[in-house]
Amino acid sequence: MRILQYVCVLLLLLVPASQARAQKMIKLTVGQSTMITVPGTITKVQVLNPSIADVATYSVQGATVVGVSAGTTEVLITAGPKKFKYTVVVTGVEVSSLYKQVRSFLGRIEGIYPRLFGETVILAGYALTADDYGRAAEAVKLFGNKVQNQVRFKPSAVQQVNHTFRKVGLGNVQANLIGGKIFLEGAVSSESENEKVKAILRTFGLEVENLLIVGGGRSVLIDVQFVEMRKRNLNRIGVQLPGAITVTGQGTLTGTIPIAPAGQQSTVSLQITSPWQLDQVALNLLFSSGYARLLAQPKLVCGSGRSAEFLVGGEVPIVHITQTSFNVDWKEYGIKLRIKPTADSLGNIQSEISAEVSEPDRSVAVQNIPGFRTRKFKTDVSIKDGATIVLSGLFSNSEEKSVSKWPLLGHIPILGELFKSREFQEQKTTLVVFVTPKVVTSEHPWVKSTVKDIQRMYKDYESEVGWQIFD
Repeated sequence: MRILQYVCVLLLLLVPASQARAQKMIKLTVGQSTMITVPGTITKVQVLNPSIADVATYSVQGATVVGVSAGTTEVLITAGPKKFKYTVVVTGVEVSSLYKQVRSFLGRIEGIYPRLFGETVILAGYALTADDYGRAAEAVKLFGNKVQNQVRFKPSAVQQVNHTFRKVGLGNVQANLIGGKIFLEGAVSSESENEKVKAILRTFGLEVENLLIVGGGRSVLIDVQFVEMRKRNLNRIGVQLPGAITVTGQGTLTGTIPIAPAGQQSTVSLQITSPWQLDQVALNLLFSSGYARLLAQPKLVCGSGRSAEFLVGGEVPIVHITQTSFNVDWKEYGIKLRIKPTADSLGNIQSEISAEVSEPDRSVAVQNIPGFRTRKFKTDVSIKDGATIVLSGLFSNSEEKSVSKWPLLGHIPILGELFKSREFQEQKTTLVVFVTPKVVTSEHPWVKSTVKDIQRMYKDYESEVGWQIFD
């Protein structure tokens, strides 16, 4: 009887132990995964034989174990002062060759594991680097739609992407992690920089949400200097004789005309007046010279990749009259400037510049409508931030000579100089255009100094425009 009681007690003691062992034994097939949860906060998960089973992910509450190959291994989980030991038995079943190929392609990537779900291989886990995620994305492209990429990012992968952007000079581009996906925010100065960002993402094999703004975030100051110098000389030398000679004088012509009766004579007098004058002779000794200088320095600030225009001058009305209409067009003149600068991250500024200096010229007027003297250029250059380049240089030299002399007398050596006059005209013009682009912000020294100068000038004029008793 006592023996029977001992046996019953022993059975009661063995049943909980077997249940406990059953609870700590996990059976999986290759590619299958399961979640292990333990009481407390998990601080460490260790697999004794990762070639049999491995930990896909784990958190403070549980760990996901996936079967790798047939065999048995143990998983040790530490949660505070307690330790839990699990036996994992992986059964080798027939898996598709696709799963083996995907796993062979991925290799040993920490945090990313393929799972077999029916006939589909699902890539799960978290990528620690952008390269790891790119490897998983390449597996999808290589093996087709039977492989699905559900890998998410860890913050370390986003840090690698941002480090790469800063390294290549794209400091205004920021990658942010939201819900396991990467979003690109910020601005690029041009479409070429936007293509540069896309090329970097293709290198990593990343597909992200691109929220970049093209052409924003930077402003460019274009400083243009028009420098023009003119010189005109007029020299008149010699004796200026009149083009015609007039003779002045009086005389009487007397004769007999036989028109009277016989024995008588009739006398007729004819008075002739002949002019002779030489009172328009002049001695030319004129040496005249004139100088003119023009300096225009327009400055424009506009956003990178945007356009801006500048005009200092006026407009001349051009009238068009026909039998049925009367129209007036307005022709602009003065200093005109059109720019479209684009600044990149490497300190280069590409500028499309069109400039013109024009003024009305009455010497070529038609029906009282003046012509225009115009100097203009249009170009596209790329220079460094703050550097100056000469975009246009024009030098024109006009010389004229005119000689007036009497025929025959003016050809006599030495003495002929008294019968000729010479006039020399010379005009020289030099026009140079300098362009200096700079990337500026509201904190740029030029912006601050300009604001202060205008504010100070406004205060100085405040007392002048007011009413004063001695005005």
